[in-house]
Amino acid sequence: MIWRTRLLAGLVALLMAAMLVAAVFLSIHYERNEREEALVRATQAAVGGIRAHLRASEQSLGALASDLAGAGGDGNAFRQVAAQLLANDQALLRVELRAEDGRLLEAVDAPAPRPRLDARQREQLGFESTLALRSAVGFERPLYSRSYYVRMSETSGFEIVDLAVPVASQPPRALVASYSMPLLLDRMLPTAILQSHQVYLTEPDGTFVARSSSGLHGAGVYTAAAPLELPGMSLQLRTNSVQGEPKLIPNLLTAMLVVVTLALAGAAALLWRDWRLRANAERALRNQQEKLQANARMALLGEVASVLSHELNQPLAAITSYTTACENLLENEAPADASTLRAALARIRGQSDRAGQVIRSVQDFVRRRQIDCRELAIGDLLRSAEPLIRLQASKNGGRVEWRIDDDAVVFGDRTMLEQVLLNLTRNGFEAMDGMPRPQRLLEIEAARIFDDGRRAVAVEVRDRGNGIASEHEGQLFNAFYTTKPDGLGIGLSLCRTVIEAHGGKLRHRRREGGGAVFRFELPVEESKA
Repeated sequence: MIWRTRLLAGLVALLMAAMLVAAVFLSIHYERNEREEALVRATQAAVGGIRAHLRASEQSLGALASDLAGAGGDGNAFRQVAAQLLANDQALLRVELRAEDGRLLEAVDAPAPRPRLDARQREQLGFESTLALRSAVGFERPLYSRSYYVRMSETSGFEIVDLAVPVASQPPRALVASYSMPLLLDRMLPTAILQSHQVYLTEPDGTFVARSSSGLHGAGVYTAAAPLELPGMSLQLRTNSVQGEPKLIPNLLTAMLVVVTLALAGAAALLWRDWRLRANAERALRNQQEKLQANARMALLGEVASVLSHELNQPLAAITSYTTACENLLENEAPADASTLRAALARIRGQSDRAGQVIRSVQDFVRRRQIDCRELAIGDLLRSAEPLIRLQASKNGGRVEWRIDDDAVVFGDRTMLEQVLLNLTRNGFEAMDGMPRPQRLLEIEAARIFDDGRRAVAVEVRDRGNGIASEHEGQLFNAFYTTKPDGLGIGLSLCRTVIEAHGGKLRHRRREGGGAVFRFELPVEESKA
């Protein structure tokens, strides 16, 4: 009987222990689910709040854009309304009025104590902001840029995002509003979330963008993420609760004491480990940034050297041809005609000037200076490049046909546009190298057109070569992509950059009957502002 009693008591004790363990497990599981669901709902609500706030800002900027379109460019009205927007929106750092090409027309900064963006850095927009501005003007709707880092000092900076809102005026303009991503989190999220969670924004692939200034570090137990989808930008709002694993139920005081002690020891160990990892990561990041900056400088030097080598080939080749002609004239027994020599020397001087203009143009591109736009008759532009084109034709055994509208006028940089034309004609002749001589005909046509209600001038260069293979068409205008064994892959990329800098388009299509057609269109401006 005694052993049976002891066995029963042991079974009861085991059963009670099992029930206790099960109760603790169920309690922990229930608490975990409740906290996770609450965090998911709070994160989604926070995203909704940010989205609603940005929509309201879009509407306010849209109203300002409508006023500016009606006022025809009243700077006082812009500054007054922009100052009011900055006062009402604590995450907004700067409101700018820019031309379609990105030139800064007007700007208003947020009042202190918000950080002030460097006005010199804002003179020229970066790639992401320029893309958003031009897309907003082109699609006639507000668009956000991708976030980018702004350095405030040698040791500090933060991510910002630009909102571009088109202004329906002639010429087209756009409002650009710059938001601080950390301030957007600090000012737009509920205080309850900021005081108990680590909150940060990332790219969809997990790349870190910005965090709140609360300085909290999440425990990694309760996390949630919600997409923040905006026109032109996609981010993830991530929350990480500072709450750790659920503790044992209150009546298990001893168990709670043990768990709390272990949790504190583990947290201290994790904090120490995280601190070491973070210090090592920051040190490695600084080293990597220094290497990237050095590599970027070397890459820029290499690119500039490649562009100069590519663009100086034509004038230098022409100088060589004219010099050889002068030598041949002087070696003949009959005395050389002075007028012929003077003409050849004038051509040499012209090509030397052209080489200097090419160097200055490349320098202007590297320094991001404004294009020297002047009124140009398209016929004069093409005829000024005709001797070099004829020289290309003679070298490749080809012929040239011209169809030019002499009344067509554009505004542009003569040297840059001539270089585009010479690049396209050279590519055309090289594409016909393997064709029979009667078929080596390059056609150049310039005419006035109407494109989307705007007057423009279209120039087409058509060859009768083998055309562009379909697998190359998608990468045709990419920098450093070439199908030639000795090519650099920068000619067409540079051509597209020049044409787009003039507000135009460069396109390619297949020619019926074989060959390729390259067409660029330049807008016709009535006057220059």
